[in-house]
Amino acid sequence: MSSSEKIHICFGIHDATGKYSKYAAVTMVSILENTASSIVFHIVHDDTLSEENRKKLDDTIRNYSSSINYHRVSLDEKQYEGYDLARFTIGTLFKLMICNELKEDTERVIYLDSDIVVNLDIKELWNEDLDGKLMGACSLKMASGWPLLEKRIIGEDDYFNTGVILMDIDAINRKHDLWEECIDFILEKPDLWRAPDQDAITYVFRGEIKKLDVKYNSRVYKCRENSITDRRIYHFVADSPRDVFCYEPDRLFYNAFRKTPWGTEDAVIEHYEKRLEEKDYQKQVVYDLMKQIYEHPEKKKVFWGIGGAIHEGIMKRIPWKQGDYFVDSKSAVWNRQHGRGTVYPPNQLENENPEDTIVIVTIFRYKEVKPFLEKLGFKENVNFFNGKYLLPESATMLCAGERDNKWDL
Repeated sequence: MSSSEKIHICFGIHDATGKYSKYAAVTMVSILENTASSIVFHIVHDDTLSEENRKKLDDTIRNYSSSINYHRVSLDEKQYEGYDLARFTIGTLFKLMICNELKEDTERVIYLDSDIVVNLDIKELWNEDLDGKLMGACSLKMASGWPLLEKRIIGEDDYFNTGVILMDIDAINRKHDLWEECIDFILEKPDLWRAPDQDAITYVFRGEIKKLDVKYNSRVYKCRENSITDRRIYHFVADSPRDVFCYEPDRLFYNAFRKTPWGTEDAVIEHYEKRLEEKDYQKQVVYDLMKQIYEHPEKKKVFWGIGGAIHEGIMKRIPWKQGDYFVDSKSAVWNRQHGRGTVYPPNQLENENPEDTIVIVTIFRYKEVKPFLEKLGFKENVNFFNGKYLLPESATMLCAGERDNKWDL
């Protein structure tokens, strides 16, 4: 690669609440602060990106050697109803449109999720030799419950996290239609995926992805556990920044956030206050749930959802007994065995007496599930609970804009 060559980096933004765009700005600043090369940012977005936030994104890079190209796309969310995409939102699919949207702009691109802080020269990743492969990504060790692994369609070392991808656009377009093939997988094989974009890319491009060094996509909670502070790309998967002085990834996040148009002193103070309030609330929820479980062992437990980090964390912490089961909105998994129990549709709960049942919600869409349960007579923090509060702080899921609003600064 020429030293004067521009580096192309792409984000996807679906921002229905207006609170997600700022996280892309944080990632952009973290790149620009560590990279001397000229950067061309590409933002694949829909109409939910407001003019105000677009102006703030432009202001974010104004003092750096960089530019932004906006690629407006339009997807009909109704087309994907029934495929459990709601817990990810339609924006999850934007990365699958990159090769069509950017083919006239660049031969290669780095795609990044917006829950990332970069603490290295991004040129290192840009210059990685793909050795004839179509893309590069970091492999991801997964717990149980991931169909591609459980059915042995994909080997353990060949399942990839798609939050960071180096893509050879020209080579991909010569051999594949990224959008068509991945969408076909999502719509036609719903029993094979839990994370639609990630499972689709891993499946469609099996054997064609180069395994990159983990420094290009390091999970923050593992870096905290091992006190890692070196130069790498930190990925807040299933996580959120803690206090500014806690760990290196958190410090880097706040340093970058303060250099964006959103990073006012009031915003940071408000964030700290919310976190203190949530910690107190979390302790009370955990106490109430554990009291229900251990003082009333006869009660049946129902786990809402069978996928994601909340689910995986909770299943390690809550005792299982005969008669417990799962419910999930995804029809492809109904009446199937998952772990030690059977998965039923949510209306199975109509047959349960709330006083004899404990429902633990293990998915991102707690706010959507809550009114359904209340309509059936279940009471919050008495008969049903938000499972995220059972996890340690490093795994608490106020997730990445694509789902809820991860940090709500």
